[in-house]
Order: sequence, then C-alpha cells, then structure tokens
Amino acid sequence: MMSLRVTILSLLLVSGVATADDRDAIFGRWASNNSIIEIGETNGVLHATIVSILDPVYREGEDGPVGAVRVDLHNPDAALHSRMLIGMDLLDGYQFKDGKWQGNLYDPESGKTYKSQITLGSDGNLQMRGYVGVPMFGRTAVFNPVSSCSGAIPKMLALANPPSSC
Repeated sequence: MMSLRVTILSLLLVSGVATADDRDAIFGRWASNNSIIEIGETNGVLHATIVSILDPVYREGEDGPVGAVRVDLHNPDAALHSRMLIGMDLLDGYQFKDGKWQGNLYDPESGKTYKSQITLGSDGNLQMRGYVGVPMFGRTAVFNPVSSCSGAIPKMLALANPPSSC
C-alpha cells in the first residue's frame, strides 16, 4: 500500500514537472524573418517584447518618414502612433491553460489585436497563432530560436540593444 502511494505521488510530481517544462519552454529569444522577440514572465504576466527589427527605420515608399525609427503608426489609438516598435510588448492577458499560453496578441503591422496561443512545436520552433473567434480561423507565425543563428538573425542581433552575436 505504501509503495502505491509513493508511485502515485511520484507520478503527480513528474506530471507537474512536465507541465512546468511546457510552461517555461517558450521563454527566451525567438526570431522571425524580420524581427527578434524576447518572451519572459514578470510577476505572473507573460511578455513578448520586440528586441530587434531587420529594417529599424522607414524606407522610401513606406508609411513613415524616410530614415525615422519605426513606430506604431497603425495603432487605432492615435496617442500611441509615436510609440517605438522596439521595446514594445505584444501580449496582453496571457495565461498558461490547457498546455499552452493563451491571451491577446497585438500586431503592429495592422494595428489589430487578436486572440492568440503560443506553443512550442515538435521541431523546436515557437508557434504564435493569432485568430478571430476560434483558432481554426487564424494564422500562425513561426519563430526560430535565436541560438540557431540562421538567416538574418546575426544581422538583427547586431542591431539589438545591447548588440550581441551568435
């Protein structure tokens, strides 16, 4: 009888550790083709902060003034149009539920906020799915671990504050 209790207790502890691993697996720096975000938790609140952008200033033919640092021009709140993209937190109301992080995701390219989920794919890449209504009606952005040093990651790390390298 005692060994059964020990076995059950061990299984509960192991499943708790697995959940903690799943919960923390998304923490760190992740890169898309044109940006690096850093995901972390502060006082129970999940953050995804833009650390670097491949093209940090506006170019000819884009919405902002040529050579100016990219800002939140598409935000529906005009008072936030001058907010810099680098350093911006993209998440709101995120909680770990049913084996994944869920909450709201702000898309600075469109100025829209979507319901979203963040999970770690079996390939080790971060999957950030934004959707309207249900997850089936959405789009998934895939982020590589910055440690992969692939594609434009070295260039974006050099532009980060403070700069770092692979």
